Amino acid sequence: MAVRGALSTPTSSLQAALTQLSFIKKTHPKQVLFLLLSLKLL
Repeated sequence: MAVRGALSTPTSSLQAALTQLSFIKKTHPKQVLFLLLSLKLL
């Protein structure tokens, strides 16, 4: 159960990041680059 939770958490956070990215893309295109850079640092 612990392994399943560990596997599902990154997926949901990745989905949230992608949703956030697509939203920011429409409103602040320049912030997409900043978000991608911060994701690479993680």
